[in-house]
Amino acid sequence: MNNNKIEELIKEKGVNKKFLAAKLGISYPSLYKRLNGQTEWKAGEVLTICRTLGLTKQERQTIFFT
Repeated sequence: MNNNKIEELIKEKGVNKKFLAAKLGISYPSLYKRLNGQTEWKAGEVLTICRTLGLTKQERQTIFFT
């Protein structure tokens, strides 16, 4: 899991973290915990992030599964 890359893409794409948390159906503190590796991502959250940030399948594999 490359949480630093997720943070980088959030900034690059100009996505607000509070907006992303709302899209994920979680609170901002819950998003913060996931981004800092304190809580694991759920499969549905990974898909929502990929859609929201416009990630390719290759980017998804690299970020979430390596």
